[in-house]
Amino acid sequence: MMISPASLSVIEVAEDHHFHHRFTSQFSDEYKIPRGSIIELSREKEQVLRTSIDGKEVGSIQSQLLCRSLLDLYIGDDPFDRKAKEDVELNLASILQK
Repeated sequence: MMISPASLSVIEVAEDHHFHHRFTSQFSDEYKIPRGSIIELSREKEQVLRTSIDGKEVGSIQSQLLCRSLLDLYIGDDPFDRKAKEDVELNLASILQK
């Protein structure tokens, strides 16, 4: 999975440039991300976005706008990965039926 600054255009960069830069810098050359690595993005309490690569936390950022924007990339009207959106919908439907 590759997340480029262009993919985050939904973020109001002028207003939230600091968070945008902090997020994208987590994927700099400082961290070697071999093919097949698992990048986990999770939203924690208080609108904190936590990023882990292969189980190692590489950063966390408190930003409601960033959390909402990344969620929209996956389950919004024009998702980054349609299969992922379908998987989320199926999993959510099965949870609600229980």
